Amino acid sequence: MALLEDLFKINPVTGLVVSIGVVLLGPIVLPVVGQILRPAVKAAIKGGLILCDEVLEIGEAASDLFTEAHAELASETAPPAVGGATQHPPAPPAERSRIRRQKSST
Repeated sequence: MALLEDLFKINPVTGLVVSIGVVLLGPIVLPVVGQILRPAVKAAIKGGLILCDEVLEIGEAASDLFTEAHAELASETAPPAVGGATQHPPAPPAERSRIRRQKSST
């Protein structure tokens, strides 16, 4: 931006000529530049889409690994069932103290 500011400070006529040139040549130059840059922009967009797909696949694989590890950890930490006995969830603390009192009173 400093280049444009310096251009207008040196001579106002030069700035006016450059402005007129941009206005007149802009409609000719911009389509040509657009035709040149369009394939590059499309390639960049395609690359971004491919990268996004790869990242999503990596995320799915990581999610599957976490799920498997969680399932294995849960099966390793669960106490084994004995001889067909069913496992009951642990009693709440209030019920445990009631059971202890009943055992101690008998």
